[in-house]
Amino acid sequence: METLQITLFGHVSVVHPHANEPLKLPRSAQALLAYLLLHQHLAPRDVLMDVFWVNHPPDRARSSLTTALWRLRHLLEPDDVTPGTYLVTGSMGEVGFNWASNHFVEGAPATWRGSVEHVESGRIRYFTELDELVQFVRSFLDEMEQCSKRS
Repeated sequence: METLQITLFGHVSVVHPHANEPLKLPRSAQALLAYLLLHQHLAPRDVLMDVFWVNHPPDRARSSLTTALWRLRHLLEPDDVTPGTYLVTGSMGEVGFNWASNHFVEGAPATWRGSVEHVESGRIRYFTELDELVQFVRSFLDEMEQCSKRS
């Protein structure tokens, strides 16, 4: 079995076992894959819509998420790769990375260098350690959860 090579240094780079060069991932697919890799659990679609398309009406956010997921699946799981090899969907439509797949993610926490770009605004937040990024994402998700409880 061949290995999917993923690099999270600076920007997301993916080399598919059936390709000799990095895949050309659109920015939205890069951000989505990085989030799924860092989240390490199935993510509900409404959370993904709020994280990446918070300033869009719900129908447009849902459409943008569907398109980004389709592109990511199409690139990671072309016709000769079994669906679900790298991206999995839960019973309630949640999405996640398949940690049982044959993959290698470059970037140990001690050597992490990367950034997150807010798709809609283009704002970039740089991180030197994985812990910083995880805390940033957690604080954002905590804020969203508190807002939803107030509603």
